[in-house]
This record gives sequence, C-alpha cells and structure tokens, in this order.
Amino acid sequence: MSFLLDNKKIELNNITDISSNITCIIEEMDLTKLSKTELLVRCEELGIKKCKSKNKGELIELINQKQTTTQTIPLKKIDFIIEDDNSNDNNLSTPLNIGKWKFIDLFCGIGGFHRGFIDFECVFASDINEQCRKTYYDNYGVKPSGDIFNVKTLDIPQHNILCAGFPCQPFSSAGKLQGLEDERSKVYDKLIEIINIKQPNIIILENVKNLTVIDQGSVFKRIQEDLTNLNYNITYSILNVSHFGLPQNRERIFIIGINRNYQNRQFNFEYLKSVKINKSLKDVIDLSNDNYIDKNKYVILEDKDIVKQKSGLIFCGYIKGNIRTNGTLPNTEHLSRVHKQPNRIYHIDGVNPTLSSSESSGRYYIYDNKGVRALTLDECYFIMGFNDFNMNVKKNVCYNQIGNSVCPVIIKYIKDELIKQQFILI
Repeated sequence: MSFLLDNKKIELNNITDISSNITCIIEEMDLTKLSKTELLVRCEELGIKKCKSKNKGELIELINQKQTTTQTIPLKKIDFIIEDDNSNDNNLSTPLNIGKWKFIDLFCGIGGFHRGFIDFECVFASDINEQCRKTYYDNYGVKPSGDIFNVKTLDIPQHNILCAGFPCQPFSSAGKLQGLEDERSKVYDKLIEIINIKQPNIIILENVKNLTVIDQGSVFKRIQEDLTNLNYNITYSILNVSHFGLPQNRERIFIIGINRNYQNRQFNFEYLKSVKINKSLKDVIDLSNDNYIDKNKYVILEDKDIVKQKSGLIFCGYIKGNIRTNGTLPNTEHLSRVHKQPNRIYHIDGVNPTLSSSESSGRYYIYDNKGVRALTLDECYFIMGFNDFNMNVKKNVCYNQIGNSVCPVIIKYIKDELIKQQFILI
C-alpha cells in the first residue's frame, strides 16, 4: 500500500495506527536524485531552517539527520491512499476525508476564480494592482500579496489547486501579440516556477483565445510542452461566456492540468463544450431604464441591414463621428467593422460584445427599440457573473476590473465537472 503526501508517493511497509494518524515504516528515498530546489522544499516540510545557502550535499545530510525511518503522519496531511499498487494507473484511488481542498489564486484580479471556488479554502492570492487587491479583500476577506516577483515560491502555502488567469496582454488581439517575447510575459516564467516547485494536484489556467495562434501556434505549443514536462496531463478548450447563461460574447481558453503523480488521466471538456444556456441582453437588463442619449447623436440601421451574427451579436447602429476611413469602402456604414468598438450599438435581442479591460467609461451602447443607452455598471458586472458584489468606489477602476476578470460562472462549471469526473475528491 502507498499514499500521496504533498504530492509525493510514499510506500507503506507496515501500518500500526489509522485512527487519527498513520504510523508507518517509510522506504528510504534516494535524495541524490532530487534537485536542490526539491531538497529545499523537503527541508521546509521537515522544519529545517537556515538552509537556503547550503549546497546539495549539505542539504542531503541535514535531511538524513532529521528524517527517521518511522514517522507518524496526521491523516489531514495525506492526499489519498492507493489501495492496490498493482492496479491500472487509470483507476481512481480511494479518497480519504481530507476536509476542504485548498487553492491559490495567482494574478487574482477581483476574484473570478475565487467566486467559482467560493466553498473551498483560498490559502494564497496575489495581484500587482493595489486597487484589485483592495476589491479582493473587501469581497473575500483574503488579503492578496503584491507583485508575484517579490514572493518567494517556497513561502507559498501547499495547495491542491493552482488557479491563474495570467496576464493576457502579450497574447491579446488588443495588444501587439508579442507572446513570450513581451516583457510582461515574464510572469509566465514565474508561474512555471511555482507549478514546478509546488506540484499541485490540479492547475487551471485562463487566457485569451489568441493564445493558440500566436507565431503560428508555437507559443501555445511551448506552453503545452512546459506543463507536460512538469508532470501534468494537459487538456484545453475555448469556451464562450454566452453559452453559460450570460449574454456576453467572450471567448477564453481554459487549460486544465492533472498531476500524473496524483491521477494519471486527463480532464474531459466534452460536457462543458456541450453547454448551451443562451440568454439575450433583454433577459437580464433593467428594461425600465430609460436613461437614453440624445437621438441626434446616433444612427439606427434599417431593418434590412441588421443581421444577427453567429456569435449572437446584433449590430444595429452607431454613435455619430469617428468612422474609420482607412481601408474601408464608401457606403459601408452599416458594417460594424467600420466603427470603433465604443461607438457601436447592439440590440438587446442579442448579446453584448466582450467587456474590455481598456474601457474606463462604460461605452457599451444598447438599443431597446425605444432608445439608445449605455449598460449600467451593475449590468456590466452581471453579464460577467459578478452580481451582489462590492465594487471599487471609482467607476473607471470598476470598468477596468470587470473587463479584466475571469468569468466565475465558467469556473464554477469547471469545478463541478472536476468533482463529477472525480479529480476533486470531497
């Protein structure tokens, strides 16, 4: 019999007590095969202090002095017991009741991941933006750390699930699509370092869908290879918020990795790709709101020019002025691409375009057959899945934060599916 302790497989030769602790004989581990980083982690687990300046040989000696061949281990520290070591790798292990699963929330923003995992324990969060950290604390009572580069990886608590909506600007079509060559993508290297050292059971990453096409797909291939080399079975899918009951056309890629030392199989996205809970703006907005803008400031298209797009968007008009002229043909004002996004008007029978992190004044215009108005701030938060939320006091900050967030509704669907597929054992 064996069990997983902090994602490490421990062989049991003899069990003498399984009431509140397991007292067992542990096979000797070949410490020479471990890297210095892994040895430092082992020192941390054993409570060995002031060892970071030691070389590899000195670390091995310290561990051997501290470590005994017989150890008593609290059940709460054990991930799960493997009843039969000769069983097929794809068979599920028998779970122990380990209480709440723990997760960390990297580049946390205002907590899209946290809302999705609200019934789990968040043991660490981090975001470089001070306003995001304040909003996060106001809503969840967890005080995020600041710049992740100022956080020592070994100081991050052990956790079962790592969540990260790592910065999308290097990969977004709204940016310059520089990918891993972008200075801002250095946070990716830090993310890889954290995964490598902490080896959580499950990793969930979110980014813009353009991640898959930058540099003919080579950037995404590199990311997949990096995660696979860190001992994870990787699957991914592009999911649209509009299919999960929120009227917003927002496509994002979700990458899920399962640690092979935890369970040697892959997460299946098939159910999530099949979800089609489609709603229009008129299903969720305040239809009594008549705070319309002056009719002289906009143009509504003729019915023959209004077409519902495959995405669910219904472009139906535009704010006058600032029409694009470069590369456009005459008499094409009825086409959405001729107009900059903040000047477009969409019908409430369809969905809203993607809320943008670069929008600071809420220029999301809708038409309800009576007049044109902008979505309210509450409506913007609602179509992202943040109803009943303590917003920042500054409106421009609020628009930036919601446009930069992860959709918590999709995260909850992912969490529920991880439970259903028995990757999360509760």
